[in-house]
Amino acid sequence: MQSAQDEDTLINSAVYTHDYEAEALAIYDTEDNVEDKYTAIFEADLAQRNIEYTEDEDVGGVIIYRNNAKLVAFYDYERFVGAVF
Repeated sequence: MQSAQDEDTLINSAVYTHDYEAEALAIYDTEDNVEDKYTAIFEADLAQRNIEYTEDEDVGGVIIYRNNAKLVAFYDYERFVGAVF
């Protein structure tokens, strides 16, 4: 099991594998639920890549995805970026 500090280090030093920021900001003022839309796109991509997770936890602006207590991905729905490990 990874410690919270280990997870924080991984997240804070991550190279984004998903960056929807420009696209999301371009429609932010004209569409509703932009955060939900891009979170769904990120999760669909996880499924397409066969990235399995057994839990997801919203820790305030960021959703952490774990598989058997191991961090496998995160998505920052306020900045529209995320990473798969």
